[in-house]
Parts: sequence; structure tokens; C-alpha cells
Amino acid sequence: APSISSPTIQDVSCQGSGDGSISISMTGGSLPYTYSWSTGDSGTAINNLAAGPYEVLVTDTLGCTVSRSIVVSEPAALVIADSSTSPACGASNGDATVITSGGTAPYSYLWSTGNTSSTDTGLPAGVYGVTVSDVNGCSDSLNISVSEVGGASIVIGGFSSPGCGSSSGSIDITPTGGTMPYTFLWSNGDTIEDISGLANGQYNVTVTGNDGCMGTYTTSLTSMLPITPSICLVTVDTLLGTNLIIWEKDSPQVATSYNIYKESTAAGVYYLLDNIPASAISLYEDPISNPQIRSWRYKLSAVDSCGNESDMSTDHKTIHLTINLGLQGTINLIWDHYKGFPVSTYYIKRYLPSTGWVEIDSLASSLTSYTDTPATQVGLFYQISVKHPDGCFSSKMGKNYNSTRSNTTSIGNTPFGLAPAADFLASITSVNVGGAIDFLDLSQNNPTSWTWLFDGGTPAFETDQNPIGIIYNTAGVYDVTLIAANALGSDTLVKSAYIQVSSGVGMEGEETKTNRLLVYPNPFTQTTTISFANARQASYTLTVYNIMGEKVRRAGGITAEKFIFEKGELLPGVYFFDLSGDGMLYRGRLLIN
Repeated sequence: APSISSPTIQDVSCQGSGDGSISISMTGGSLPYTYSWSTGDSGTAINNLAAGPYEVLVTDTLGCTVSRSIVVSEPAALVIADSSTSPACGASNGDATVITSGGTAPYSYLWSTGNTSSTDTGLPAGVYGVTVSDVNGCSDSLNISVSEVGGASIVIGGFSSPGCGSSSGSIDITPTGGTMPYTFLWSNGDTIEDISGLANGQYNVTVTGNDGCMGTYTTSLTSMLPITPSICLVTVDTLLGTNLIIWEKDSPQVATSYNIYKESTAAGVYYLLDNIPASAISLYEDPISNPQIRSWRYKLSAVDSCGNESDMSTDHKTIHLTINLGLQGTINLIWDHYKGFPVSTYYIKRYLPSTGWVEIDSLASSLTSYTDTPATQVGLFYQISVKHPDGCFSSKMGKNYNSTRSNTTSIGNTPFGLAPAADFLASITSVNVGGAIDFLDLSQNNPTSWTWLFDGGTPAFETDQNPIGIIYNTAGVYDVTLIAANALGSDTLVKSAYIQVSSGVGMEGEETKTNRLLVYPNPFTQTTTISFANARQASYTLTVYNIMGEKVRRAGGITAEKFIFEKGELLPGVYFFDLSGDGMLYRGRLLIN
């Protein structure tokens, strides 16, 4: 059986940073090994890690597995405490001291005066900055205000933070003691007591009494954080078998992106899963987590254009359903609770090939088990669902998600769905010798593996879903074969004489076509440019299809070699197109953000 040797762990150097790493080596079992990490990585090492637990599942060629949880640690955060001694009025005999803990000793110090010890001496009234660093290069900074004996004491009466990129902040102070009347001098040049129209930054003030003795104060303004977004629901996609996170965007739109977080194997410890632009659809498919093995918790945050991140939202947890065979042909269903919004009722759904999905019963949300007696176990599947009180509208999807569903399961955990139906397109089907072609998988029913055979191509064999840069070096006519497979079966599609490779030399008096097709930029948001070889200025027709193969746009009479394609009513996603005319057929992809 395979075994994981002692892993090599590089702990995080500073608290909150992401420079940890794990590397493992294997013994035993039968080569080759495949690796599946909780981060989605598939190699022997993972890098750029935050502190926390990470899981790896290793499978050898015989299907034997071994798993392990490995923890990356981090040092305690640097903590800086300060104290100061006031100088006499008009004198330079004050001092400031910092006391450091946490991090990794020894520590080094750098004051704004140039001093490099933990105490800076011989100071007049003022504000003094100090940066403390530990042996790992972790650092933190602090500003210390030093006031004169007899100077005014200053407290914050109130403040307001500026918005992202704005100068709408303000600071109100309340001086007491010393000798009135006071004069004020702020680090931004203002000479009034309370200041406004402020951007982010540090602000120092010196308050001088009528006797010349000075009091000082320092504070910083930071932008208001974006409003914390809310997850509307998380659910399991029945056909894809993956977790979906759906949220509704804030209005008016402030966030420029959203961070998706997933709970690790340590309770309450969340890892950043992905960052999604606010311009994209407000739905995320988790490509890593397997809803068949357990439930999963997610949180969401918003990020504005200044890089400020909101607090994390409350968590939502998927429903995990397990079933087992009971007595006399009964089926026992057991599930855990949905977490994220109030649930009053659980709905039991059953699938049979003869009936499709049918809601067979409903239970109060205090119950999490059910026993069914189906007519047959052939093609039998179950699912638990919960209705959302209000429904969720995923922006730009144009779809309302009004319920959340558990994983779909059966006796023996047979995957739900159908065997793939193989289909594909080439970016272009006619090239000159030495030309390269990209291939786009259009197979239906969620294949999980792809085997491509390129007659006459280099390489002649590929297992990527969408191979790119297949080069044809010999003139001729060639077949392309795709075998698409999943746990329910496979399908083979052979497109005979699909690729035509010419020598590039035309007949005497005949113009030779270059077969050039460019789409730029791609991906795009509103418009892109399509450029192709059309020296004859012949009439071409553009036909655009969505990922389901449905025709979504058609335009004829294209004679220019370069034209602008507008997104128009098309939703973000992957599209492919044919550009046909003058005996030529160009094919390409459009990626709309």
C-alpha cells in the first residue's frame, strides 16, 4: 500500500502571510501516483500557503489510497506596547520606549530620528515613528506622541472615515489643560481645532498653550470598509455534482470583486477559495470540494477599488445526504441541517427512470431522517431540498434560485446523470503546412476525461479538455477523434477528413489564402475585433453559437478583413463561431466577461 513519508513543511514566516509550503514523498504502492490536495493542486508540493491544516489524498495505479492532514504553523503576531516621558516645557529631555512581544526574537528597531534601540531619548515635544522587525523580517510600526509637561491633553471627540478614493474624512479633537487660548498646527498644514476634507492617512496635531507649552496627538484615518455582503444560498448542482455559491450584489455597486471563502478541516478556519470580479455573474462553482463525501461551509466578502475588504459574511452550509439499505427493501435516508437561512421544511425527492424526479414527502425541519420503500432500486436516486424564503437572483445569470439541494445519491453511490455525448470544434479546419489548430470540447453530460487522437498532428495524442497548438507539418486530409468519458460510460466521435493541410503554394495565376484568423482582445467585455484573410473582399457570413450549440446570432455581408464584434445582448460566457464564405470556413471562440 502507498505511504506518505514525513512531509517537508515550511511554516509561515509572519502571522497572516501566505509563504508556507508543503512537500511530500511517497513509498510503497504501485507507480504512478496521483495527488489530490484540499487546495485543488495535483502535485507533490503546494506553495503560497496560509497557516492551517491541508489535506492530501494519494492514489496509486491500482486504486489504493492514503490520506493525511498536514498543518502549516505561523508565529504569534508582533505586539508593540509603548510608554513615554514628557520633556519639560521648551526642553528636549523626553523619551519614548517600545516593549515588543510575539513574532520571533531578536528584534530590531528603527526610529524616525534614526535611533536603533528600543528607547529613543533626548526628545522635544512631537510625534515619533518606530518600526520593529523580528528575525524573520516581520515588522510593525507605531507612532508615539510626546507632550511637554504643562502642555494640553488631547482626546478625540469624534471622527469620520473617508470613502474609498474620496476626501470626506474628518477629525474632531478636544484639548484640555494647559493654558488657554490654544493655537493648532496639523501635519497637513491646517491651523484650526477640527479638520475635515481628509483622505486616508496619518494626521498629527500640536496644540500650543498661551504659555508656549505643547501637547501632541496622532491618529490615522482609513477608508470605510465595504458593506458586508450576504450569501443567498449554497446548493449542489444535480448534473455537475459540484457546490454552487449564489449571492446578490450590493446596490448601488461598490464592490469591485468578491472573495469566496471555504472552511478548512479546522472549525472556524476559512481559506480564500477564489476572487470573483463584480462584473461577473454572482454565482461560483467550487471546482475542488466533493459534496458526496460531506457538507461544506462557505463565507463571502466584498473588496472595493482601494483594496479594502469587508468583514466576512455569516456562513452557509450545504446539506449532505447519505443512504443505506434497510430491511425488506427499504431505503434509509439521513442528512444534516442546512445552515444559512431559517428552514421550516425538508422535501424528499426520488428519481426513477420511469418517473423522473418526484417529491415523495416533506418533513418538519426538526427531523433529519426518512425511510422509503421504492418499487425498484434500478436507477434509483434521492435528494433533499429546502425552499429559500424569498428566492435568490444570480446577477447576469437571469435565473432565480429558489431552493437549495443536497448531493444526489444512491445505493452504491452511483453517479447521477448520463454517459457523455462527444462533440468538438476546431478553431480552423484548413491550414498551411506548419499551421497550428486549437480544439474546443463541446461534449454533453459532463465528461470527466478526454482522449484526443490527431491523425497527422503533433502531438498525435492529448488528454486536455481543450487542446491548443496542434501542429500539422505534412500536407493532406486528416481525421480527428475524441473519446469523452465519465463514471457512467464513454462516447467516441470521429470527424473524418476534418482537417485539410495544404502546402501553401497556389496554382499559377491563383491567389493563395493564408488562413489567418485573429480575435483580439479575447476575453473581452463589450467589443472585440475579428480579423481574417479576405483579400478578394468576398462576402462572409458570421454565425455565433452558445456552449449548448444553439444559434444566438447571425450576420451576413461581411467583406472587410477586420470588423468589430459587439457583445450586445449576449451574457458572459463561452461562445464559438463560424465565418464562412469564398469556399473557406473559419472557426473560433469568443470569451465574454
